[in-house]
Amino acid sequence: VLGTGEAAGRWAGWFASARGRVPLHALRVMGPSLLQATTDADRVVDAASADVWARTIGALGLDVWRRVTDLDILVVGAGRNGSAMAQELAQLGVRQLTLLDPDCIEIGNLGEMRALSLQHLGVPKVEAVAATLSSPVGGTLVQVQPYDLAALEGLVAIKRADLVIGCVDNPVARDALGVAALYN
Repeated sequence: VLGTGEAAGRWAGWFASARGRVPLHALRVMGPSLLQATTDADRVVDAASADVWARTIGALGLDVWRRVTDLDILVVGAGRNGSAMAQELAQLGVRQLTLLDPDCIEIGNLGEMRALSLQHLGVPKVEAVAATLSSPVGGTLVQVQPYDLAALEGLVAIKRADLVIGCVDNPVARDALGVAALYN
């Protein structure tokens, strides 16, 4: 059904299944570089994005992939594991990513963290990691928080996040993260 009047440019559709009438959320004409039309309730996924993440979308399903990529994710700790986690989330297409870590890059970090060089020495880890992140189609908004977990800014970041991923390297920080999560 194509809309007219105030609904012009909009569409709706259904298909019959054993469970009855099921609404269509998207319609895609198969072929190279063709756009996918979605209902107003769904975020548009253009052909390029759908092709880039086709294997992940195929494994997770479009709804789950959208839910994951629409989360506001906080990565606490931007060292070896945190930088790898941040890169993987950006590669997955996550739209909102916050990095929280008060430390600066030291010489010992260069061998363990992705895409860093001598020019990053002394730079806050969150800034260095954010500068190295890439997404195949773009769109990841990265916020850097060069603060301690217990600082007001750290607690606000935890409160705001939909998902908190702990990549800290010491037991005190892990305990603090656990306590903060209890009160979120």
